Amino acid sequence: MARKVLCFLMFSLLVIAEGFPNTHLASASTLFIGTEKEGEYKAFIILDLSKTTNFSLRYIHSVDKLPVEEFFDVGQDNEIYLVGIRFVQLPYLITTLPHETNLSYTYSPPWTKVENLNRKIGSIKIRVSSFTQQCLVYEGVEVKLFNIFEQGQLVIIRVESDQRDEVVF
Repeated sequence: MARKVLCFLMFSLLVIAEGFPNTHLASASTLFIGTEKEGEYKAFIILDLSKTTNFSLRYIHSVDKLPVEEFFDVGQDNEIYLVGIRFVQLPYLITTLPHETNLSYTYSPPWTKVENLNRKIGSIKIRVSSFTQQCLVYEGVEVKLFNIFEQGQLVIIRVESDQRDEVVF
């Protein structure tokens, strides 16, 4: 299965690269998913955000052991914003959220959803594992990060705004 996902991603990268002159893969709105080793970042998945700037992360909460989905948007400032979250029950998270007047809470069993968070978070750093089963969802396609990266590996999701002259796999 991981091999199928990797083949799909490589095909997607080739399709995306065709749309950029001189194989410049990065633009002002490109999402990079990769790792950092000895201070050097290496992207493994590169997504063009020209169609939509929204994506989400699905995972199993490590304490509650219940599914969670966090919704993100890339702002015009090329920063990642947490804009919503949904989870199966009303965990401790609700009590830790600031009481803001613009937050919207909805409950549709079994899901609780919080919207209008609009929290600027910059990059996303997660340690992948088969226990928490982190998946990135973009344009309806679910990418199982825990099948692509090594267990316990730190994965960094970020937006780059500069042009790059090479395709990094």
